[in-house]
Amino acid sequence: PLPVQFVHSMADAMRLVAGAARAGACVVWIRNTVNACIQAARELQTQGVDVEVFHSRFAQGDRQQREQEVVWWSGVESTDEMRRGKVLLATQVVEQSLDLDFDFMISDLAPIDLLLQRAGRLWRHKWRGERPSGARYALHVVAPSEHDAETEHWPSRDLLDWTSAVYHVNILWRTLRELRAQPVLRVPEDVRQVIRKVYDVNTDDIPDVLQKATLKAIGEMQSQRAIAHNNLHQVDAGYAPGKAWDSDTRMPTRLGEPQHVVRIARTVSGKLVPWYASESEESWRWWSLSETKIAMRHLQGTPEVPTRHRRAVDDVRQTWRAFEQSIPVLVLEQESGQWRGSFETEKGVVTFTYDANFGLQKK
Repeated sequence: PLPVQFVHSMADAMRLVAGAARAGACVVWIRNTVNACIQAARELQTQGVDVEVFHSRFAQGDRQQREQEVVWWSGVESTDEMRRGKVLLATQVVEQSLDLDFDFMISDLAPIDLLLQRAGRLWRHKWRGERPSGARYALHVVAPSEHDAETEHWPSRDLLDWTSAVYHVNILWRTLRELRAQPVLRVPEDVRQVIRKVYDVNTDDIPDVLQKATLKAIGEMQSQRAIAHNNLHQVDAGYAPGKAWDSDTRMPTRLGEPQHVVRIARTVSGKLVPWYASESEESWRWWSLSETKIAMRHLQGTPEVPTRHRRAVDDVRQTWRAFEQSIPVLVLEQESGQWRGSFETEKGVVTFTYDANFGLQKK
């Protein structure tokens, strides 16, 4: 059985994470957005907690390296000494594919199926035997209390970083309802039933104040289904050019917030070089390993490098393959010990910072 315990404030979440780490546990807090992940990590660091950050907004080479490090100290071959007191602040990147094991887990409220997926990293390796005193076999979920009234802005943004509306509100509301009704889940016996209740197409049970957001979510899902159906590959069309083999830009194979792939460069002694350069990788791969993604809502139109860097960027692009030459380049310069760069967009200049510990951040 999987016990579920609720955490009703950010301050309480911070205390739980810090307390479990100081008691020797290997801890993970899975947050719903990159910004929330970084913010919590910085706050915990000020309290002297040993924190590492892992999310999707790292250059590819840094992300791969960080993934290897996380698997090393929290995976199947990690020792008690390696794990003791470590804290990982992560996003959905740890939900699947990685063999990780944590003594203590806390998660932002998310759809029930994702919470169960995340819980699969809690006490994953049963052979470990006795866990440290800070360990607790329970899924702690940051969520509104039963006494919090639902409003059109539920859940409140002071509790969860909801600026990007990651998940549909009706799914979150039902998830919370089911977990309150059944605070100890039997896995796998209860999984099918609880998921069916959360994803029920009937909306009569949703509070009136959330109906507007629910109808919007249903509309989005229907639109996505239509896109998926339209983009189905017609096998009998063979390899003929046209719709069947169009580019992923025009016929996406994954749905979600539109994003720009960008390559990160830095200036070193006046020369433009890829952000990621490692002797363990062949030099021709360094530019692709310096790629990350930025939401298109941050970069309206076609992002342009500042004028002073355009000639250097054009020279670098000449060394790339033809299909890569349209990729935007974010040029970073060191200012007051921080790597900073910008794009010129339709809505003005957008500035970013980057470092290998926290990744890319919009300023």
